[in-house]
Amino acid sequence: MRKMLVNRPLFLVALVVVGMVMVGSTLAVGAGPLPDRLQARPQGSLVTQPATAWREVWNSQGTFYAADVVPTAATTHLWAVGDAGRLLRTTDGGRTWRFSRVPGRPTLYALDIVDAARAFAVGEGGTLLTTTDGGDSWAPLDFPSTQTLRTLDVAGEALWVGGDDGLWYSNDGGTTWQTLLTTLVRAWARSSQGGAAGTADGRVFLSTDGGATWQSHALSAGPINALAWAGDTLYAAGQGGFLARLAAGAATWTPISTGRTDDIFALAPAADGSLWAVGYGGWAYHIVGSRVDTVRANGEFRVLYDVVLPAADVIWTVGDGPDVWRSDDRGQTWVLQNGGRLKNLYEVDFVDELTGWAVGERERAETYAGRNAGVVFHTTDGGETWGIQPIPEDPANAYDDYGWFWGLDCVDAQHCWISGRYGRVYHTSDGGQTWERQRTGVSGWLYEITFPSTRWGYVGRTNGNILRTTDGGKTWTQTPPAIGMP
Repeated sequence: MRKMLVNRPLFLVALVVVGMVMVGSTLAVGAGPLPDRLQARPQGSLVTQPATAWREVWNSQGTFYAADVVPTAATTHLWAVGDAGRLLRTTDGGRTWRFSRVPGRPTLYALDIVDAARAFAVGEGGTLLTTTDGGDSWAPLDFPSTQTLRTLDVAGEALWVGGDDGLWYSNDGGTTWQTLLTTLVRAWARSSQGGAAGTADGRVFLSTDGGATWQSHALSAGPINALAWAGDTLYAAGQGGFLARLAAGAATWTPISTGRTDDIFALAPAADGSLWAVGYGGWAYHIVGSRVDTVRANGEFRVLYDVVLPAADVIWTVGDGPDVWRSDDRGQTWVLQNGGRLKNLYEVDFVDELTGWAVGERERAETYAGRNAGVVFHTTDGGETWGIQPIPEDPANAYDDYGWFWGLDCVDAQHCWISGRYGRVYHTSDGGQTWERQRTGVSGWLYEITFPSTRWGYVGRTNGNILRTTDGGKTWTQTPPAIGMP
């Protein structure tokens, strides 16, 4: 196996998988534990080691509970937060992502970005965090409760925070707090019409005087998970597909049918007065008045926990996986931008200290039990950010989308080859902008692949034989293992 890290003495790359660890250029089966400072998950993790301190730079095992956009760059700058302090950021519309963890790794349930530098997040154990440098570092703020915090709203120095022991308000950036409600708050929405809080026992509390007095509306037997104002109309959603609206001046709520009984977890108003909702089963709903158009945003049937509408045609939604899905045509088509839940990463290759690739397998939640989709990650900044490079499907092979990739070798920053299940080999000659299927003539599993040059290449098969090419992968011949191969 030929692996090179050119001029890279202080930067090692490791793939943490089941039963094997790839460190730098050495594959160790059943390797011993990594250093104590490495806290990566055992599957789907990518870690780097500059000098001696291990740092996790990617992890795709978990859930995103909330997302928000930078107001001045709403269609390109998205942050998402979730379990174990997970934080994912993009500054290019989702083409590349930067992964990190907030201090203490608390699970975070809500996020509010004030501007490109300043943001707040809340979560378990009374966690309230703030950043003033665009999310690179986070500092805790004192909060008068240790219960889980689930909602967050920031306007200048004013903060509204809801959680398991009520609704809290601060008018000085979080220095002092006052209690507005003492019931378990699951949802919050604010507009010029007033404030609204949704509770775990199916009620909505409304206030038009800053929380001094409240009107209680009993709506559902289950929790109210989401609230949103669309103009002067308030919408509420929750357990069992519950959805209703309260028009301005109305005394009663109007129920809305989605035609489904899946829980709804988030609502987001659009500029045209309509709303989008997401929830269990990967379903997304476009709500116009009392009309609901249903689409499946998440084709893998996972739970969606939040939705953001940065522009008229653009929708971002996040959830279990951890998945980040984006639509640029008002929900007609969706793209999984961050690779979803990784099961394993099998190989990594860097051609210089900045440019590298990693390949592996991604879990699928569809009925094809045991089948997984191959995934290709790419970085051009030494592993600080990673992007997903799409691999074209082959209509002639129904199994193409369900294989995974075992082997990877890059000759330079433009030419790479990957190998995997069902006899598949793919090649790029433009740094991964496009990948081309190269026919090997076999259907079995292909493992390690190596290319000493852009013409000569070898790939190992399950039967112990080797496939060889002398024309860059255009044609392949089978040969038994031999000594002294060029």
